[in-house]
Amino acid sequence: MSILSSANQLSSPPELVHGRADWDCTLASLSMALKIDYDVLLPHFPQATKLVNGVTRGIGDEELVRVAIHLGYALVNTKIQVQDDDGEVYSTFEDFLKLIHRQPAMLAVNVPSRHMVYWDGTKILDPWGRVGRITDYMLDEAWIVFKISS
Repeated sequence: MSILSSANQLSSPPELVHGRADWDCTLASLSMALKIDYDVLLPHFPQATKLVNGVTRGIGDEELVRVAIHLGYALVNTKIQVQDDDGEVYSTFEDFLKLIHRQPAMLAVNVPSRHMVYWDGTKILDPWGRVGRITDYMLDEAWIVFKISS
C-alpha cells in the first residue's frame, strides 16, 4: 500500500535555487520542492530547451508530473483563482491559505506572464532572484508535493 506524506513536513527549509535561463523557473522550483539538485533534475527534461516558434518550450505540466512520479513524488494541483460577481478573475493570499494553509508548494503565478515559484510555507522563493511576499504575486495554481512511500 502506498502512503502519501508531505515532502516538506520534517525537512529543513530549502535554499533558493536560481534559474539559469528564461525557461527554467519550473525546474528550479521543483529542485527546491524536492530538495534535489538542479543538475540532477535537468536530464529528466530533455524537451525543455527545444525551440517552438522561436521560443524555448520550457516544462509542461505533463512532464512535471511524469518526472515527479518517476522520482517517487506525487504532485497535487490546486487552482487558486477566484471569480468575482463582475466576472473579474483574481486571487488573494486569503484564498490561497484556505486551500493549502501553510503547506509548502510550487506556485504558478502571473508576473505578468506565467512563472513558477516555490512557497516554503511562509515566504516565496523565486528562481529569478526576487525575494517577495506572497501578496506581491497574482496566484494561479499550486502544486503540492508529496513523497510516495511503501
